[in-house]
Amino acid sequence: SLNYFAFGSNMDKQQMEKRTQESSKRQKGLMTDWELVFNKINNKQKSTGFANIVPESGKIVCGM
Repeated sequence: SLNYFAFGSNMDKQQMEKRTQESSKRQKGLMTDWELVFNKINNKQKSTGFANIVPESGKIVCGM
């Protein structure tokens, strides 16, 4: 089996089922020493970006 940490819109069950065609057990999770940032540039709309996580000591990202 494969564990997958989801954050942002990837926590939406219907969206992920469309992408993976696989359903799995879902539960809340935390990633310690990581930070949520918006550093992924949207090439179609330069004024918007996408969420990402980066290593950062002392930070926590909530997800599933």
